[in-house]
This record gives sequence, C-alpha cells and structure tokens, in this order.
Amino acid sequence: MNARKLWAYLLVLLVVAGVFIFSEFVFLKKTGEKETAPILKVTPGAIEEVRWQRGAEVIEVKKNKTWEIVQPLRAAADPLVLEGVLQGLSLLKAERSFQPSGGDLAEYGLNPPQTIISFSAQGRRQEVRIGAQATVGNARYFQASGSEPVHLVEVFSLKELDRDLLALREKKVFSLLPEQVEKVEIRSGPNNLEINRTEKGWTDKRVPGRLLSRNKVESFVGELLRVKARAFLDGEKEVPSWGLQAPSLWVRLTGGGGKTQETLIGGAETPDKGLYARSSRFSPALIIEGGLAGKVPADPGEWEEKATPPGSPTPKPAPQVEKKGS
Repeated sequence: MNARKLWAYLLVLLVVAGVFIFSEFVFLKKTGEKETAPILKVTPGAIEEVRWQRGAEVIEVKKNKTWEIVQPLRAAADPLVLEGVLQGLSLLKAERSFQPSGGDLAEYGLNPPQTIISFSAQGRRQEVRIGAQATVGNARYFQASGSEPVHLVEVFSLKELDRDLLALREKKVFSLLPEQVEKVEIRSGPNNLEINRTEKGWTDKRVPGRLLSRNKVESFVGELLRVKARAFLDGEKEVPSWGLQAPSLWVRLTGGGGKTQETLIGGAETPDKGLYARSSRFSPALIIEGGLAGKVPADPGEWEEKATPPGSPTPKPAPQVEKKGS
C-alpha cells in the first residue's frame, strides 16, 4: 500500500469518526434535555416553609415578612442561603432514575434517609429524601415525594439543599448597607477613631477640616460590613477568658439619619477559633474572624486625603474598553 492510499483511508476514517461523534453529541444532548426536567413542580416564590430532619435533629424555617428560623431556636435566617435552597428545590434534576429492586432501599441509604427536606408551597407539601453517596461517580441517591423511582443527582446540587443550622442562620454582625453608613466610631486599645460622612466627604472629628481618603475609609467600612459570625455560643455562660468584660475592640456604626446604631464588641482572640465578640444584632456571644483590630489605623491621619501639588498633571481617566457585542 503506497502512502497516497494510506492517507486517503485515514481521511475517510476521520470523516466517519467525526460524523459519528457529532451525531452522538446531538443525540445525547437531546436525550439529556428530555431526561433532566426538574423533578419537583414548584417555584421558589411559592415556598412558605422548609423543614430539615436528620434523625432526631429538626430545623424549620418559615417566611413571614422575612425568613426566620423557628426550630430548634428563633433567629433570623440568611436570605442568600435560603434563596439558594429555594432555587435548588425548584431546579433539582436527576442524572439518572431507576426502579429499585425488591423494595428495600437500605442499600441506597434511604431506609431511613440520611436527611428529609420537606417544604410547603400553596398548601401542598412535598419532600426530598436524601440517601447515601453512590459507589461510583460523584452522585447521591434521593427520592422525591409522590414518586417511587430512586434518582441519582450530583453531590453539589444536594449540598446546596442540605444545609445545617449555622449555614441557615443570619451571620452578618452589621445590617447597614455601605451607602447608609454615616458615622464610624472605633476604640481599639489606645486608638480612638470617629469619622463622619459629610457633603464634602469623610471627615475626622478630632481634626476639624481634615478630609479623609474616600477609598481608604469606604474600603475599611466594607470590611466591617462583611464581618460574620463563625459560631454562636448559644446557651454558654460567659467566662472571663472570652475577654468581653475588658474589650479589645469596640465599633459602632450609625446610619439612617442617626436612627440606626449597631455595635460590635471584641474580646480575646485565639488562633484556632477567632475573636470572641458580641453584636447588638444577636443575643448570644459570637466568634468572628480575628485580626480586625489590627486593621484600625493608629492615627486617622494615615487616611488623610493628600492634596495634589500645584502644577501636577491631572491623572488621565482609564481607557474605556469596548465590550464585545455592544
């Protein structure tokens, strides 16, 4: 066989393989679209309550004006986490479904289920029973109420639904939005800071007329607003080792025309846990991420807005990059 014939055969083989791969891709795509319709017939906005049960542990959240945890304690729920749960329920799809043989679901971790997530929407109750992880692939078994098949779904999809109490709980120690903050007061050791938002910009109360860098102040305020509880010390009796009787950090944010004030007190810090703290938003003590006190400037002058020297060239605006498709 000469080289020309060999190349001709290879070309034919490549064309046939390409046609086969393309047809298989189109077929699988169409089949997948047909097989991956959402299992639960529900829209996120219609869900009024959600309940998790893991053995004897029960967590229940209800929607009043906002989402609230009502069992095993009463506390505000994290709206973003709840939105992810609701979206996950409405979009839950099976990778594969099959009828179990023999009726015993123990081999799938469904007798009993590891977690039962039930919810109510427009007077109708539905549930998802989550079982064991499959021996092959990154998927778990589950059943939906009103259906006998056992389904396999990606672990990630069920992880968005199977939330524990800490994940479901509101954890932000400040509720104000960045644009609502009008005053920041901080005491950290010898460092005292009070800055105010004015028509001219951020000012230092201790030095009349001093303007502070908007970027530096608002970057710091943004860090404060992102602080979250790592843990809640519900039911634990405060002890001196928490350091809350002689705080290492005291922060108060004021907003809403002076009507809203929120306070954070920091105590002792441990490398393995973080900073013991109290927030005006929560009744129990908390543990938050450490290192916050180290971000407080020793002198607000570090944030002073530096005047542009006379004759300095005006900074050129950043070039506008044209977006594709605009």
